[in-house]
This record gives sequence, structure tokens and C-alpha cells, in this order.
Amino acid sequence: MPQIHFTFYLLSTLLIIQLYFFLRYIIKLLNYNSSDETSDLHPTSVVICAHNEFDNLQNHLPSILTQQHANYEVIVVDDRSHDQSYDWLLEQKKAYPHLKVIRIDEVPNHINNKKYALTIGIKAAKNEFILLTDADCEVKSKLWVDRMSQSFNQSTDFVLGASLYQKRKGFLNQLIQFETYKTAMLYLSKALVSKPYMGVGRNLAYRKSLFLRQKGFHGYQSLTGGDDDLFVNKHANNKNTRISISSESVTYSIPKTNWSAYNLQKKRHYSVGKYYHRSDKLFLASIQLSTGLIYLSYILGLIFLSRNFILISSSLMLVRWVGQYVAYLKLSIKFGDKYQPWLLPVIEIFELFYYFVIGLRAIRSKRIRWK
Repeated sequence: MPQIHFTFYLLSTLLIIQLYFFLRYIIKLLNYNSSDETSDLHPTSVVICAHNEFDNLQNHLPSILTQQHANYEVIVVDDRSHDQSYDWLLEQKKAYPHLKVIRIDEVPNHINNKKYALTIGIKAAKNEFILLTDADCEVKSKLWVDRMSQSFNQSTDFVLGASLYQKRKGFLNQLIQFETYKTAMLYLSKALVSKPYMGVGRNLAYRKSLFLRQKGFHGYQSLTGGDDDLFVNKHANNKNTRISISSESVTYSIPKTNWSAYNLQKKRHYSVGKYYHRSDKLFLASIQLSTGLIYLSYILGLIFLSRNFILISSSLMLVRWVGQYVAYLKLSIKFGDKYQPWLLPVIEIFELFYYFVIGLRAIRSKRIRWK
């Protein structure tokens, strides 16, 4: 029956489309070696915004203050903290003269808190090259600043790095790991092959002169979020952007441990995503839609197709899953990480439904404030 065979044709067509994407984007990313395109080291200013992050600063700031980079400063912007952060930071200045501490007590009404803190920190930087991360980020390599800095050349305005999440037990962390790797694979490969559409503020570098020339976050300064991905989406292109992927340039963040906190984080991300360029929204939507239709056509095929078609369809899906697994594993190795997506089909199906619901809520939601 034609309607029965349609599911198989649809599945085959969608798999071919995703295979094209895999060959054009993912393969090039997996074969990319950052060390092949490195240039000289540059004076760098690391900027960190912190709001009541005393424990995280204690745990993670020392690894940033003890980098092997020859010429760098670390600027911590204490954003209205009422814990022990500010006093502790002042104590650290005695041991680390390259640490600069800025205190913010009030934030103007017209700008988001974090964007204001970032703007103050970047303006205070003495160096042209700005490297951003968060207070809860762990830097495992002493060469992190080196690797991100040496990716700049004369035509580079942006360097996109990767930031992973620490591993925990439970399905939520499995979802976080999968989503993080999937996102990294997409935005890094897109930046490498065609046009960048986002970066993550936990590991992102750009020029101070570009930030000032573009008037910072002008046009979306009141939004919660977008200090990283929207800034990249608005000003990065295939000529002024490079990526840095290695075990020495990756950072690690603390993952959410409950669904309510994770839901809020994802709603914030999706609420910002609607401001991307139309072509970027179409690109991301096509990835999600094609994946959803692949699973839908496969499930319908299991119900309606003959045994032979079911065997062929299942074989095609198995090839897809194995290809995905190998791709994630190889990217994990490049990051010096140990990620193995054993529950890949289950997590991928769950992610489709979950982000569809979260995306709808984000579109309708009111402004979400940053801490």
C-alpha cells in the first residue's frame, strides 16, 4: 500500500539529509586540529562575573590565577554579592598581583545585571583580547589561556571554546551531557564550515575593540541571557571567527541537579534563541524537525510496514545510532573527556519532547532575571 511505503521513503530521505549534514559539518569538526592553526600568544584579560559565588570562587579561581600564560590579568566583577566573596577576593589580590577586583553595588534599570557586570569588567580590561568564563567553571589545564589566546590572528575577532558539565549520577545528568555535546557539535562545526551562530560565555574570547565598537550589548541589553550567544550571533562571521577544541582549552561547569533549576535554565536559553538570525533559527529547527520526523516515521514503520521493510529500517537506524555514538565519543576524546552516550536513542527521543514543551513555554514566558 502506498501510504505504508511512504513512511519508509520518508525515513530514507531524512536519513540521507542528515548524512549530508554529518559529512559536511561533523566530519570536518572531528578531523579538525586546533594546533594546526595557532599563532602567537597574546596579552589576555580574563573576565569573570560573580554574584554570591564565594564557594565557587574558592574552588575554581586559583586554577585560573595560576595559568602559565606570560602576560594576562584576571578581572573578577563582584556583582552585588552579600556573602564573603568581596573580602576573600581582596585577600587574594595580595598573593596574585594580576588579579583585579571590581565591586558593583547598584545596577541601572535599563540593563540586565550580568550584562552590566560584563560591560564594566571588559571596559576595565587593559588588554585587547578578552577571555570570558564563569565563577563555577573549572579549568583543568594550566594552558587554557594559552590555547584560547593563540587562536587569535590579525583577522580574528572571536574564538569559540567548549565548556562541558561535570558528570553526576541520574537521568538528568545524562540529558545534560547529551545536550551539551550536541550543542557543542552544532555550534563548533557551524563556525568551522559556514557561519557561527552562537558561543558559550563559560569559554568565549573576543576583542575588546570589537565590543566597544559595537556598543557592547546594545539592542538587547535588558534581556536576561544573550551576553554570549546573541553577541556572537550578531557580530561573528566565517571570516572573523575561529574555534579552539582540545583537552587544554575546555572548561567544566557545575550541572543543575534538579529539574526545576534545569527547566529555568533551558527556558532562559530558548527565550534568547528566538532573537537569532532567521537563517540560524531555520538551521536549528531543521535539525530538530528532521530528527523528530525520523523517529516518527520509524515508529510508524514498525506498526505498518512489512517485516522486510522493518528489518531494513531498523538497520538504517542502527547505522545512524552507531555513527552518532562514534561521533560523540571521538569529540569527547578531543576534549580529553570520557563521555559515552549509552542511552542515546532514549535520551534523544526524550529531548525532542522535552525541548518542544520548554521551547513553547519560553516563547510565552515573561522576562527571567539573572540571580
